Amino acid sequence: MTGFLRRLRIETEDWLRYSPTVRNLIGRYQSWREPDAIPQDDQAIVRSIGRLCAVARLVNSPARIRQVEERILERVARLDWTKVDWSEFVPKFETKWIARAAILKPYVGPREPGVVYIGFEIEWMRFLRQVRLPEFAERYTLIIAPSSSPYNPINFIFPAAYGRPLYSLINHDEDAEILRRVSPNYRVVPMYTSHWVNPEIYPPRPRSERDIDIVMVAAWGKVKRHHLLFGALRRMPATLKVLLIGQDQDGRTQDTMRREAGWYGIADRFEMWSNASHAQVRDAFCRAKISLLLSLREGSAVVVPESLCADTPVGLWHNAYNGSRDFINEQTGRLMHERDFAGQLMEFLANADRCTPRAWAEANIGCFRSSDRLNEILKRDTLAEGREWTRDIFPLCWQPDPRLVRSDDWRSLHDERADIERRCGVLLGPEQIV
Repeated sequence: MTGFLRRLRIETEDWLRYSPTVRNLIGRYQSWREPDAIPQDDQAIVRSIGRLCAVARLVNSPARIRQVEERILERVARLDWTKVDWSEFVPKFETKWIARAAILKPYVGPREPGVVYIGFEIEWMRFLRQVRLPEFAERYTLIIAPSSSPYNPINFIFPAAYGRPLYSLINHDEDAEILRRVSPNYRVVPMYTSHWVNPEIYPPRPRSERDIDIVMVAAWGKVKRHHLLFGALRRMPATLKVLLIGQDQDGRTQDTMRREAGWYGIADRFEMWSNASHAQVRDAFCRAKISLLLSLREGSAVVVPESLCADTPVGLWHNAYNGSRDFINEQTGRLMHERDFAGQLMEFLANADRCTPRAWAEANIGCFRSSDRLNEILKRDTLAEGREWTRDIFPLCWQPDPRLVRSDDWRSLHDERADIERRCGVLLGPEQIV
């Protein structure tokens, strides 16, 4: 098969994957195939919920989406989550260590609970499996941070199984309304999972010292759409310094990237790093003139605010379904179109020095501002319930997992972490700050 035919295959498959018409037709077909009758077996109920969540992500009619939601909620109401073999859906389900977690506030007393934050849906279910829930809920307020669309089985099952009020961040503005329909237990925090980057660990280089023209931090999966950059590079100067940073995904590796780039005739036009450390990624952002994210559907990509905090403007698609797209404006980057992508990239590079993304990020979405906003919400609600609030939460950041900003704050919670393990049966957060 020639390079032209291989490129055509990649681009046709990509078009089919994101065509609203095709997605809607597939969703309607899958909805029709899913029986109305609720399975009798709990394992089968979870599988059915998963298939219906896929339908909700595909169809584009609000009325049809609401119908699918109702079918999902009927199944959740019939589900006994304790009878499910969760190892089918959640890897390492039996672990009591919840790695992507942080204690934001210690337990103060019966009228002033502590605050615990847990990121990623699979971590919520590991937590639920191990925690002694009455003891935990009596002493702590729980905040969860989703990594994807609300149309994920765990987003429906977890609040019903938890059975108590809990706070949830969002990834898109419309998620707030959806989560309120999903469960009355959700208290929605109108901030994204990507609101928590710490600008202090991104020391930007002066513009004159930046030696990378374009950096793209994205896994090697098809959904990241590297082929669009490969196509643009065919029409751009060969002298550009381009760096791709990623990791294996869906069986695709660094070798896959190099092979596909060869089909576009630009296999020698970029450098690649696979499975780089977070410190290396931060350094690359600080060295780059611009960064790109070319996916069309994500939650709220953390790489966008990471780049902004490094004072590196970001290019996203104008129609990207990505909460972090809200962070892009004249000060922080470009919303791009696929037509003449190469020309837009050259214009973006030529004018990148006019952007001041770090100043905007510090004022609007950095971890300190976001922690203050979260603290205000929790304090307001706690006082409104007639309880006490005598101490604030510790500032939180993602680095790349949730953790406290200040190592002294983390060390001060050593005994609290041990007490939660003893009382509640779960071990929360990292063993040490790296």
